[in-house]
Amino acid sequence: MTEAMLGRHRDAVASATEALSIAQDTGQWQWISLASGVLAYHAAIEGDEAHTCGLAAGTRTGSRDRVFPPGMHRAEWALGLLDLGYGRAEAALERLEPLGLGGRAPSTIR
Repeated sequence: MTEAMLGRHRDAVASATEALSIAQDTGQWQWISLASGVLAYHAAIEGDEAHTCGLAAGTRTGSRDRVFPPGMHRAEWALGLLDLGYGRAEAALERLEPLGLGGRAPSTIR
């Protein structure tokens, strides 16, 4: 995520893709969740709705209904960004406002 914030989006995607692959190979659900959230953010920047939604759903993969999958907040930000990009301001507000107020991400990604 740091690379993304520094504007190095290609590097961020490459690093997150590698992290996701390693996490999947080793069964580390928390890193699958985090890497999926970062990749969802980048897919949203590109305007790729299907890919963003798939990756956002991946933040819950393997979490076994744990209370807080660690990548869920990033996924919600990504989906909110995607909503904004497609002119769905009301949907973006509903998704992002709880995060901006310090609230938890919704328990389901829609």
